[in-house]
Amino acid sequence: MEKLIETAEPGMRDELSGYMKGTVLNNREKKLLKAADRLAALIKCMEETAGGNGEFASALRSTKKLLDGMDLDEVRYFEENMLPGYDLCLDELARI
Repeated sequence: MEKLIETAEPGMRDELSGYMKGTVLNNREKKLLKAADRLAALIKCMEETAGGNGEFASALRSTKKLLDGMDLDEVRYFEENMLPGYDLCLDELARI
């Protein structure tokens, strides 16, 4: 993380550092960020299992369980309204 921060323009490093380290986020924002990260992992697992990679089946189940345990309305909304689209092919998406 420090090496990545050092690649930024000198005038941006302090501000960027706070976001990358999470020191400027409140607890709610940190929880939402963790949820977004887990949703990205869930989507990756879905893509891999849909492509026949069974090694991601366990990770899919455990990631889903972690997300459910976060008890966030935002996660439930995403799962109900956005996530189903990740199982569709381009033709099916075009019909929506």
